[in-house]
Amino acid sequence: MIASSSDTPAEPKTLLFIGEEVTLSHVVRLIALATPLLRDPRFRIAFACGTRYRDLVEQAGITWHPLLTIPHQTFARRLRFALNALYQYRELRDYVEADEALVKKIRPDIIISDFRLSIDITARRMGIPHINLTDGYWSPASLLPYPQPENTFSSLIGRRIADRIFPLVLPLVLWLYQRPIIRLYRHYGLTPPSSQRAASTQGTAVLYPDIPSVTPVTTLPSGHAFIGPLFWEPPIPIPDWLATTDPAQPLIYISFGSSGNTNIFPILFDILGRRPVRVIVSTAGRLIPGKPPENFCLIPYAPALQIIARSALVICHGGNVVAYQAFRHGIPLIGIPDNIAQYFSMERIEKLGAGIILRPSETTRVSLTKALDEILSQTSYTEKADTLKQEILTYHPDAIFLKTIEHLL
Repeated sequence: MIASSSDTPAEPKTLLFIGEEVTLSHVVRLIALATPLLRDPRFRIAFACGTRYRDLVEQAGITWHPLLTIPHQTFARRLRFALNALYQYRELRDYVEADEALVKKIRPDIIISDFRLSIDITARRMGIPHINLTDGYWSPASLLPYPQPENTFSSLIGRRIADRIFPLVLPLVLWLYQRPIIRLYRHYGLTPPSSQRAASTQGTAVLYPDIPSVTPVTTLPSGHAFIGPLFWEPPIPIPDWLATTDPAQPLIYISFGSSGNTNIFPILFDILGRRPVRVIVSTAGRLIPGKPPENFCLIPYAPALQIIARSALVICHGGNVVAYQAFRHGIPLIGIPDNIAQYFSMERIEKLGAGIILRPSETTRVSLTKALDEILSQTSYTEKADTLKQEILTYHPDAIFLKTIEHLL
């Protein structure tokens, strides 16, 4: 246990946060966990990720350390193709070597990771407790079936055939994902994970930044727990542009994060540009195709929670970070997913009645107009989103996280 205030002051415990920056969410969720602990004298905080999001880490006042990661474009391409491993064995070997060098330098008392598949090997080999932050649909106890996302393979053979053969192809896809991980564990003399979901949830403790309604499970394994959604936004104000607009017009917030399909923007510009609405887009620093209409405001990063609190609708890729930002304020969403994680999220959200899913290939001017008309005219979507808001408010992530740390020290 950590020494109490009545004990002799102890040397601060070092917590090392490691984010795999192939997508923004794996970094900002850890920033959300680490930031409150900066004020706690019992801890020394270190944060490792690639250079892409270094500024976000340092803006939060956290000490940044460089970390070897594959290019995010490589990860996105592999994810899109589907019939391949996300990481090659040699890359994972390099990851372990980089992880071990980092850990020897920082000498942490606990490691906290988000989607760093190699770090549990280092943690075990060096005898360091490891907290794995991962999405609830990767839990071995998950009740959600694997969705069939759009990818290069399904685009080649068509939706109808892809839907029919997906159950047959799925074991191959999961095997391809898991094969280099199995080889990696065996190389280091460790028992490999028994499944893809097990590979995603290795750790001394596993925390899910979710709520059970969105990621339902059976009985969780020992050491696994829901922590509740994690909220992060950059320390910037709402754009001045909003004050120049008509407050009577509904506000729509759009974010496709770092991994969503931006090719959909010309349709969004066309449809929403013709409506009496105001639109703020957070681009995550990405180039957006097409020319935005006058009722659009594009910014690299946004104080999303502040903007969503004033919004009538969120349009996004369906990823958990943005989806939970919407539900934190009881706002429904239209989700256009681009990878399997986003399909997990959006298929469940639509089933709950808190949003509408549009597959990218089926997102047309007609389908988007229909979804907009439905979600803005029917109060049931807002009511369902508000139900999720009430569930979110029952969780206190900072307290759960601190309790987990104290248990492991």
